[in-house]
Amino acid sequence: MILKLDENDFSHGLVATYENAARKAGFPVTDGSRYDCRHICVADNIQDTWIQYYNAWMREHFPNLSGIEITQNVMALLLLSGGKVDRNLKKNEVSIDAGFIGK
Repeated sequence: MILKLDENDFSHGLVATYENAARKAGFPVTDGSRYDCRHICVADNIQDTWIQYYNAWMREHFPNLSGIEITQNVMALLLLSGGKVDRNLKKNEVSIDAGFIGK
């Protein structure tokens, strides 16, 4: 299923993006909802927004980290928990597959 998100849907990090994608796909979102990043792909502009968001968050919360350390932490987060970029998706689009949301 391919969905188009608004910029506000993905500009506040991974969890907010996943919740907004699930809602737009018609899934109920609760405190117990769980998301599997292996089942969501994102347009490259969404990943770029995540990188900017987490870079700013890390600079604010961990001001003693170097730029390289911040970049390494952000990339590790996206590698482990971020949806993968699909270059075939248009700006602001995500593709979700069965298994994306569970309880």
